[in-house]
Amino acid sequence: MLRAVNCVVNRRGVLYGDNTDARGLERDLVDLGCELRGRLAIVIGAGGGAAASVLTCLRLGARIVIVNRRPARAAALARRFSTRSASRISADPRGLDALTDSALLADAGLIVNATSMGLTTERFARLNYDATAGECFFYDLIYSRDETAFLKPAIAAGRRAADGAGMLTNQGELAFKLFNRVAPPAGVMREALLSALGRTVSRP
Repeated sequence: MLRAVNCVVNRRGVLYGDNTDARGLERDLVDLGCELRGRLAIVIGAGGGAAASVLTCLRLGARIVIVNRRPARAAALARRFSTRSASRISADPRGLDALTDSALLADAGLIVNATSMGLTTERFARLNYDATAGECFFYDLIYSRDETAFLKPAIAAGRRAADGAGMLTNQGELAFKLFNRVAPPAGVMREALLSALGRTVSRP
C-alpha cells in the first residue's frame, strides 16, 4: 500500500521488506485519544509521509481530504488508495488554498502536516486555525525541540497538538521487535528521545 520499505528483516535467509510508518502514527494517535471514526481528516502533502497518514486515517475510520501544493499529486495519492476505500477519500484535487476554506476546516477532526514545511522554512502555509472546531487535533510528522511552525499557531488557538516524536518512538519499538523478535523495554526509547529533545514532559 505504501510502496516504501524502511525495515528489511532476515527470516531464515530470506529478506522481507516492511514499513512502520502507518503503524507508528496510528499507535500515537490512539494513545493521544484522537477519535477519528466518521470524522474528517485533512492530510497536507502527497509524499511518503502523506501516504502513511492516509492509510492510518483509513484504518481509524476517518473521511479524508488530501491537500498539496500541486493538486495533481494529491489526486494521484487519492487514486492509489481508492480501491481500499473510495467512499472515504475525496478524489478532488485540492491545493494549499483549501487550508483557508472555513467550511472544510470547521468539519475537520484532525489536520496532519506530512510535508517538510516548517523543517526547511520558517513559516507554514497560510492556514485559518480559528476556523477549526475546538476539538480539532493538529499533528505534525516533523518533530523538534521547539514547537513547529505548523503547531505553534494551533497551540496558541487552544487546539490539541502533537509532533512526530511519539510516532518516531513507536517506529523504533516496532523495528526493534521486527529485527529481534522481542519487544524492547517499555518506555526506554521514548524517554531517550524526549531527553534528547530537551523535554521534561511526555507529550509536546
